[in-house]
Amino acid sequence: MLQDLVDDAAAIAGSKYKLSQLLNKPPGRVYLWKLGTQLPTPEDIVAMAMVAGRDPFDALAHIRGGFWVEIAQVVRIWRHTK
Repeated sequence: MLQDLVDDAAAIAGSKYKLSQLLNKPPGRVYLWKLGTQLPTPEDIVAMAMVAGRDPFDALAHIRGGFWVEIAQVVRIWRHTK
C-alpha cells in the first residue's frame, strides 16, 4: 500500500523528486518510503493521499494500522450519515 501510494503521488506530482519538493522532504526520504525501510509521518501520508486523490483516513489505516483503522471506520460511518 505504501509503495503504491508513493508511486501514485509521484506520478501526479511529476516524479519522486517533485513529490519530495512538494512535501518539503529530502529526495532520499521518498526513496526510503518507496523501499519500505522508513515509514512516513501521518502528516506525510495524508499529504501523499491528497496528492494521489485517495482518502487520507483509508491511507493512514492501511499504512499505519492501529487506532487509524478505528478512526477510518468512524469517518466512513460519519460520511454516510451526512
